[in-house]
Amino acid sequence: MDNSCDLSNKLCFKCDQKLLGSLNIACNTLNYMTILWNKYQILVYEKLCFKTATRVIEPEFQILDLLLHNNHIACLDCSGNIHVISLKFKNPTQKKFKSCFQPRKQDILAFAQYNSDGVLTLQYSMGALYLSFHMINKEFQIENELQLLLDNDQISSSWTRDNCILKSHSLTTLKGIEQLFDIKECSLSNFNLVIISFDKLSVYAAVVSPKMIEDETKLIKIYSSPTEICNIEVVEEDNLNIVIGLSIGSIITIALTKDRKPIITHLSTAIHKFYVFKDTLIHTDGCTMWNTENLYSKRTILNKFFVRQVKDFIKVNNKIICTTFSNLIYVFSNDETSYVKSQNSEEYLAVDKLLNNTDCLNKIMEEVEKNNELVKKLRKEENYITALSLSNRQDIMNNIITTKVIVFENYEDASKEYVPITLTESIEEYFRPETMLYLINILINTSHTITSNIFSNLFTDFKIHVNFSSDNKLLKTTSIELGQLNKVNYLIPLKNTSTRIDVNITFVTNIPGAYDEKETAWNVLYRKHVLLKSENFILINNTTDKVLLLNKTHGTDELLLKTVQNTYGNEFTFIDQTKCTKEGEWSLYVKLPTNYPDVLKNSDYCDKYLNLKTSKYLSQLYTSDEFLKSKSNFVINVSKDKVKLEIVNDGFSNPVLKITSGNLQVALDIRNFFAGLIYNEFNNYVPDEEFISQTFYTTVENVQNAVKSFITKGLDPEEFNPLVDRFERNVIGALPL
Repeated sequence: MDNSCDLSNKLCFKCDQKLLGSLNIACNTLNYMTILWNKYQILVYEKLCFKTATRVIEPEFQILDLLLHNNHIACLDCSGNIHVISLKFKNPTQKKFKSCFQPRKQDILAFAQYNSDGVLTLQYSMGALYLSFHMINKEFQIENELQLLLDNDQISSSWTRDNCILKSHSLTTLKGIEQLFDIKECSLSNFNLVIISFDKLSVYAAVVSPKMIEDETKLIKIYSSPTEICNIEVVEEDNLNIVIGLSIGSIITIALTKDRKPIITHLSTAIHKFYVFKDTLIHTDGCTMWNTENLYSKRTILNKFFVRQVKDFIKVNNKIICTTFSNLIYVFSNDETSYVKSQNSEEYLAVDKLLNNTDCLNKIMEEVEKNNELVKKLRKEENYITALSLSNRQDIMNNIITTKVIVFENYEDASKEYVPITLTESIEEYFRPETMLYLINILINTSHTITSNIFSNLFTDFKIHVNFSSDNKLLKTTSIELGQLNKVNYLIPLKNTSTRIDVNITFVTNIPGAYDEKETAWNVLYRKHVLLKSENFILINNTTDKVLLLNKTHGTDELLLKTVQNTYGNEFTFIDQTKCTKEGEWSLYVKLPTNYPDVLKNSDYCDKYLNLKTSKYLSQLYTSDEFLKSKSNFVINVSKDKVKLEIVNDGFSNPVLKITSGNLQVALDIRNFFAGLIYNEFNNYVPDEEFISQTFYTTVENVQNAVKSFITKGLDPEEFNPLVDRFERNVIGALPL
């Protein structure tokens, strides 16, 4: 054997090809064929000899991931296509190939090898996720396909292939995980544990088999990370463990038992790639490379390898093969001969060599004090870093901070329903005419120790910014300093007649700089957007203890004008034409179920979005017997608009709720509010349970023909209003929407 291939020594090779990017590694441990690849090139080496590449392949696509199996290479390109090539070439003397791949699969997010002859592919198609089993051959034959179901999470079309991780691990037994994955007695074998992350933040798992009869399987959420995941491994020791590596330098180990309590190990460097075997971890941060033993004990042993700028590595038997960002290839043993040794051979340094004996104790105490101060500073910095991480995870912050916006018509109602209340402005602003009061209810969950520590440090300079806008116009901005950790209520007055207002609530905190504490930066910890619609501005015509003038008072200029008009008369008369124009009315409809009297008597929906007084007032109106029996209607005031509600039930057609108003937007908001009340925000919909009659299609065609006739014949615009009402009554009012 050539000396350069002698694996008993540390070997270093310089790639003999002109490279277009840093190299990754794939190896077949059966015949020791090794593939070095980047986005644009594939280099084939045999018998771990890296002097010269035996084959050079330049595909016509950009490679995202690569699998090597016996004599086949499978590539996933950046567009989601899988290409397969056989390494048994017709011309064995030909060394360089431009492209000889065959595309086999499309819309793939990730793929992974699940046994010696099979490949798993994760596919996103038509809004659904599929897991497919394929044979690794030139035809890439499919064995089985399962649809993946997510628990309490929605499938997102924004998931990218760069952030998708797919891992597969062959299971020797299902003992211990039956309850977690709801596995019943099964005669099948060859089960695999599949680990998936779609965004490098949340981790899901499922147990699958290529011989499963079912056509779908459910993913179980295992872990949610506050920061980016770099890779995931599966280890079987005592229990089945999932090892998650975070890019910031932490290892999360989760045993797939009932409690799934994670074990967190913090390393001294970041993680670019890692390999774990039992309690030994090999990892690199892209600069240095380390071997960590006794990973889960307090006596962790760290050893630094001699290589630097490591891009990728694999472990073959007791050898490590790695590539660097400078395109060097190293082969070395995984033992102490490859570690960087300290210049001092002694394990400890005697104190009398370092310090004078007389000052030894004082120096030690000074160092202890310095260490205590350093620990306090590190804990404080840890809270700041955690806060920065949480600012990028709004889904987690939604469980920590709960905000609610309630609209009140007067101060008395707000002060009775919520105690205590913090006013943001002077008291007279809350009693001005046409002023609505907005109560911002904030509840911060500090039951967790980490959350409590973070907010305790941040509350020294923690502010809430609330801005109100309507029709893309900023109406008001209020900044509030938050002074306590638990529940708070802020009451903000705003003089406005709009029936749709956007409320944006932003929690910001001041975080000191990493190098200079005086150079601070504002960090947005949490954002919340609330859209207030017409139902939030329903007015109650009740008597109050306010003193109101019977006649409106006039200013001095108005009194002078009136005196002159009475004395000399008017030479001109002005008429406001807009006040003489009759406003049209719009009618919208909601289909009512057969049990609508019982449905409308549920007041929980109103209590969720309205204040208690308005909710009680509105419930009394639409639950009255005369209204439910279509014997009466009622009118509510929404700001300056009036809305009329009645139930149309002639005994022949389906009953509908009719909403009429001169303001179309207000009518639509009130219509949608009652639709959410009647159909429980459409949470009870089940496939194959809602149907429409055959006559509905005839009705739609008749309305469509009437619209075409109106357009072609050019009829009077006034004749279009009955057509709109006909569409709303017979089409929209016939659907459970």
